[in-house]
Order: sequence, then structure tokens, then C-alpha cells
Amino acid sequence: IVSLFSSGAPEPIYKAIGLFWARLAIHIRAEHFHLFPALTETSRLLDAAEAVAIKNWIEDLHEDHNFFMREMIGAIKTMRQIVANTDSDELSRLGEVTERLENVRRRLIIHNRKEESEFYPLADRLLSPDAAGVLRTNMKRELDNLPPRFVVSPKQRSMISPIDNDSQLIEGFVLAGGASSRMGQDK
Repeated sequence: IVSLFSSGAPEPIYKAIGLFWARLAIHIRAEHFHLFPALTETSRLLDAAEAVAIKNWIEDLHEDHNFFMREMIGAIKTMRQIVANTDSDELSRLGEVTERLENVRRRLIIHNRKEESEFYPLADRLLSPDAAGVLRTNMKRELDNLPPRFVVSPKQRSMISPIDNDSQLIEGFVLAGGASSRMGQDK
């Protein structure tokens, strides 16, 4: 996504943002349908303080997920308008899109750190080996369930990102500095 902004061509930017949004949404869906319920169920066996901590973590992650989806929906809506009408007034709105993507990038860094350092280790600690295996299978199935319009060939994927799994695609966007850090620069 980052390198596409320097071209100023709205259609490839729109498609790349759509793919990023879809993959982020699928990642979120997998957590909401599988990880959160597994931890909620397991938390019933814990003392009250730890169960409340898990509930609060899940609520915080939900809040982040809602923020990501709102920002990405806004970026998609704006890009849809830009693609439909590529006059200079609409193209000047690319800044709105980069601002939304930058907001997502900044919050995603913090969100991912929290998941990696606190939430996923908690799941590893609390779930039995069998429950963890079921969770991994369900999460993988969910992550592999990309909507058909977003299924891309390996060649197409390499043009968007050299990364081939959801969390790395998201992390790649975050580590690349989001969209605004290279806007207007040639690669």
C-alpha cells in the first residue's frame, strides 16, 4: 500500500486497501469467533480477579477492532469516491486516506504488542493442549477463508506485499510506516 501512494493512481491504492481491510477483518473475525470465546469459557474456571482481567482484555481488543474497522471503512469510502471521480479535488483527498491508514498503523502497533506479549501467552497458558489444537485449527480455517474477490495469485500477492500470511501482512504494513511516511516519494 505504502509504495502505491507515490504513483497517485487511485485504482491500485483502492484495491490494495481493500485487500488489507479484508485480511484485517478476517483476522479480527477469527479472534472474535474462536479466540475470545475459548478464553471466556476457560476464564470461568479461574479466580474472579483473573476472569475479570480476561474480560477487560477482550473488551479492550474489541474496542481496538471496532476502531480499525471504522477507520478502514472510512478509507474505503473515500477511495471509492476518488476512483469514481479522479479530478484534482478528489485526488487531493488522498491525504484523508493516508491519515486514516496512519491512525490504524499507530494503534495496530500497540494492539499487536499487547496481543503478542500478553493475550496470546495467556491463551497458551490457560488452554489445554487439546483446546489449543482445536483453537489453532479453527483460527487457521477462518484466516484461510478470504472472500473470493480478494483471493490473489502468488504473483499478485507479491506485488502487494512479499508476505504471505495475515498477521505478517498486517505487521508488514505497520513496520513499513503506514501510508503517509512515503507519500509522494519515489521508490
